Amino acid sequence: MAVYFPDEQLADGAAEAESRGFFDVRDTPAWDTWIGLYVDRQRGDYLVSWVPNPLIPLVGLGISVNPMDCIAWLRAPEASP
Repeated sequence: MAVYFPDEQLADGAAEAESRGFFDVRDTPAWDTWIGLYVDRQRGDYLVSWVPNPLIPLVGLGISVNPMDCIAWLRAPEASP
């Protein structure tokens, strides 16, 4: 899954080009992959999207070229002992 922070996007189109359109020019993931919109107290609203297995490499390229870190892989929180 990927996470997108819309308040931090730059609209430079780099992620759109590298992901071959999975992300749009504003770094928004494809709407038909959206799971939910949530709120983080530190970063504000964020959107979680599902990434189909065949698209993982392209989405990874899009994430890697994003200069603002407004898109990232969603990681499960670390379990506390």
